[in-house]
Amino acid sequence: HNSKKIKAIIEENGVNIVHARSRAPAYSCYMACKKTDAHFVTTFHAAYPFHNKLKRKYNSIMAKGERVIAISEHVKKYIIESYDIDASKITKVIRGTDMAKFDPNNIDDEKMEKMINDWNIPEGNPIVMCAGRLSKIKGQSTLIEAAKILKDKGVSDITYVFLGSHQGRTEYAEMLINRIDGYGLRDNFYMTSTNEMPTAYAISDVVLSLSVHPEGFGRVPTEAGAMGKPVVVTAIGGHLETVIDGETGSLIGLDDPAALAVEIEKYLKMPVRGKSLLAHKARKHVEDHFSTQVMFKKLFAVYNKLLKS
Repeated sequence: HNSKKIKAIIEENGVNIVHARSRAPAYSCYMACKKTDAHFVTTFHAAYPFHNKLKRKYNSIMAKGERVIAISEHVKKYIIESYDIDASKITKVIRGTDMAKFDPNNIDDEKMEKMINDWNIPEGNPIVMCAGRLSKIKGQSTLIEAAKILKDKGVSDITYVFLGSHQGRTEYAEMLINRIDGYGLRDNFYMTSTNEMPTAYAISDVVLSLSVHPEGFGRVPTEAGAMGKPVVVTAIGGHLETVIDGETGSLIGLDDPAALAVEIEKYLKMPVRGKSLLAHKARKHVEDHFSTQVMFKKLFAVYNKLLKS
């Protein structure tokens, strides 16, 4: 039914390329393209998990594009390993970050002040933000353990923010709260979610992405980098491509609170000159490799090549 509608849209509008970005609509698009002259392109936004043959078959529609786009080297490798596909069909087009939206010079001071007040951040406390939905795979518990290590060392004037909704996983959120309370860290932690991500990055001193499962790409390091913030991330998946260890941030092992505590303290103690050099490097790195401009350029190159074929 949907493929008939898509076929009609292709014919009425003289559509040359149909680009599917998720699995269910890809089936309808594929059928419609088969019945018309339109080219079929797909994007793998993640290394889609498959636990059985049926799921793998369902996912395989994404490998049927005349051109298949992978959003990272990690995803490209997964496609080649998992599906019967000619590697020359795959193009890596990394997910772009909007450099104007995530620009420290475009941030509203009043919004920053309001966020700091709304979050009850004690005067002068540095902010360490862990971005990502509240879920075991996002590694929040590692930060709680790192905060305890720092507290035991006498470093206790830090505010840690878990930024992301629990999406109904209240059990996990309660477990985190109980652990925070057990360590006497109730005054140091704040859990919230916001649509004002540029402002949240702007008020943060260090940004963390602690996923324990490889991300297809992971937006946090590039968005935070565009905002000139040091990031500490787990050394897996897309993170390996977006962070230059020791220059724009730090790569640490999975579930390693001791390493995390060291990196947090290092960035909080970093002198002003070091911070501004890191901010410049981080933003330039995102601009050169992960901006929406770079993404569009690569994407249109894929389209143009198809149209000429």
